[in-house]
Amino acid sequence: MSTQKSAPKTAKTPVKRSAVKAKKTSTAKPKAPVSPAPKAPPAAQTATPAVVNGPEPIVVGPELRKKELIDTVVQRSGMKKRDVKPIVETMLAVFGEGLAEGREVIAPPMGKLRVHKKKTTAKKRILFAKLHQNLPPVTLGMDPSNKPD
Repeated sequence: MSTQKSAPKTAKTPVKRSAVKAKKTSTAKPKAPVSPAPKAPPAAQTATPAVVNGPEPIVVGPELRKKELIDTVVQRSGMKKRDVKPIVETMLAVFGEGLAEGREVIAPPMGKLRVHKKKTTAKKRILFAKLHQNLPPVTLGMDPSNKPD
């Protein structure tokens, strides 16, 4: 078989068989030229890192159960437990119903309680609420029993 055809010749030059054997082909991708890293402005090079204080973690204290709430109300009010229990249970039910409806519960001195986000699962309704409370007034080293004249 000859390498020449009757068609006109192209600009390709025939490659010798020995040259093909000497050249090894690689399957690896060619390396991209490495460019130097961009230089930062002079102000950024001399800046010192700053310490950022994140939010403080909230330590959850012991829970206040309904029984303890009723006992505390009995102690503070001087009323009998049989009179206090239905009142506290009714009050908690009204709070729960109001929050479920999306209403704000404004009950000083407790504060303002409002639903922030709702989530419903197959068995439960989850309400994410925020409680806004006023801070107690700051006394500047004064004893509350010693009022200024």
